[in-house]
Amino acid sequence: MRGYPDQWERYSPRERFVRWLWLAGIAIAAAWSVSALDIEWAFFADAHEQAADLIERMWPPRWSYFPRIVQPLIETLHIATLGTMIAIVFALPVAFPRRANTTWTPGTWRSAAACWCCRARSTP
Repeated sequence: MRGYPDQWERYSPRERFVRWLWLAGIAIAAAWSVSALDIEWAFFADAHEQAADLIERMWPPRWSYFPRIVQPLIETLHIATLGTMIAIVFALPVAFPRRANTTWTPGTWRSAAACWCCRARSTP
């Protein structure tokens, strides 16, 4: 049984070296990209103080302000629900012709629906 190591190792020394090179390359690329961001590191020094101040101002909530935000909150939910319903109305006529198991003619309707789906995804 020559050629076999006495102890099993997951990676050979060459594979470990290549993995180390990849890791070092990724670390160097990440350090270079962070250095190119021009981050103001002084802001990180007092970040914990800023977070504590934010939590202090948020808690306890001012319940006297609650009646002023109920109407805008309900309006926001209505807008979200209406947007979802409009999206469903527009999606169903495109979705069913696109499906292979619901369309009788594989040519015209499926290709038109595929074009519309691709156009909808690429439109900002």
